[in-house]
This record gives sequence, structure tokens and C-alpha cells, in this order.
Amino acid sequence: MEEFKVEDIYILVDRFGYTKSVDASVYSKAGEEALKEFTHIIPMKNTDRICVFTAEGNMMQVKAEKIPRCKLKDKGQLIHNLCKVDQQDVIFYASYETLFDSMLLFTTKNGYIKLVSGIEFDTNRNLMLATKLEDGDAVVSIILLQAADILAENRKVITITKSGYSLAFPLKEVSEMKKTGRGVKAMTLDKNDRVEFACVVSPDMENFEYKGKEVSSKKIKLRARGGKGQKTAL
Repeated sequence: MEEFKVEDIYILVDRFGYTKSVDASVYSKAGEEALKEFTHIIPMKNTDRICVFTAEGNMMQVKAEKIPRCKLKDKGQLIHNLCKVDQQDVIFYASYETLFDSMLLFTTKNGYIKLVSGIEFDTNRNLMLATKLEDGDAVVSIILLQAADILAENRKVITITKSGYSLAFPLKEVSEMKKTGRGVKAMTLDKNDRVEFACVVSPDMENFEYKGKEVSSKKIKLRARGGKGQKTAL
């Protein structure tokens, strides 16, 4: 019987949801141009699980061994065929092991935000509720943060709405909650507006990427959480 080897692998997901795993050696030889087609790249062990989070507030899990091991040019398999995503919108991937040392920052389109400990997602179930959502709300962003990000106290959150309003506020103003918590108000929104983007920036980050272009973080003034923000051409 062949001995099972624990190996480093990379899970690659393209914009259509086609998913595959590649050996670390294959990944290290891949050029920057070849990797540009993948919207999500997750390093992990072949004994780990991939956690799949959706805009509808759910989390699914897939064992690494169930994800097809491929060459870089191979198509892989749709994530919808690997777990019970159905018609849900997948917005975030993380390795199961990575979650335990992390915090997740959830932001919703109705302007709610919260920090959730990765330990909250310790489960053997293939499907679980990842966050509480009100009717008509959806998750627009999930950001994985390390302890250093939380303790630094100089990180700021930037949120941008569909109508072009933007707001920057200290990350330390965001409350940590259970995954069943709704969150606190990130932004005050006009009736028909909604949050469509969120990111976390550190003092040494002059720019962040928004809709495929680099934007200066200095264009968005630091204010208190919960305000309406400013209308800025980004």
C-alpha cells in the first residue's frame, strides 16, 4: 500500500468558477501572465478543506482530495459540481486551516459590517450558515485578516457604494460578533443606494484596486464609521 504524503498544493479558481488543484512545483513554475486568469488562488495542504462563502450568507466545504489535480492548462471542474452552491454567488474562498488564526470582515450591501473569528466556522458539516442577513441583504465582501491587522490599530476600512459615495473609517471601530450577528452600521445609505465594495488598507498602502484600476487611498478622508461619506470620482 502506497504511503500517503502530505503535500503543499494550490487551489486555482477562474472567473467562471472552474476549480482545480496543482502541485506547488507546478505553481512555482507558472508565469505571472498565466496566473492572471485566476481570480482566486488559495495555498493549502492536500489534507485540508476549501471553504466556499456565498453572497447569500452560506459556507460550503470541499475536501482537497475531491478537487481535481490538474496541469495548469487543464480546465478543472465547476465549483458548483463540487459542493451544493446551486445558483448562489460565490464571493470568497479560504482554506479551513487558515481560518483558525484569522478574523473575517463581513460587509453587506445594506451597509452592515462585522468581524467574526475564524473559529466560528469550525465544523465538519458540508454546509452551514456563515452570517445572518436581513431580507433583501447580501454579503458583498469578506476579507481575511490576521491578528497583526487587528492589533495594529492603524488599519482603515474603505467602503464604496453603487452611487459613488465612499467612506474610510478605523478598523478598530468595527465590532467583533458571532456569525449570527447582523453587524454594525458601516455606512448610512440613500434609499436606492447600496454598498458594492469594501477593503482594508494599512498606512503604507498608497493605493487599492477598485474596478480594475489603482485608486489612491488618500482620496478618501478618514471619518467616523456609520456616516454617509463623500461623493468622489474614483
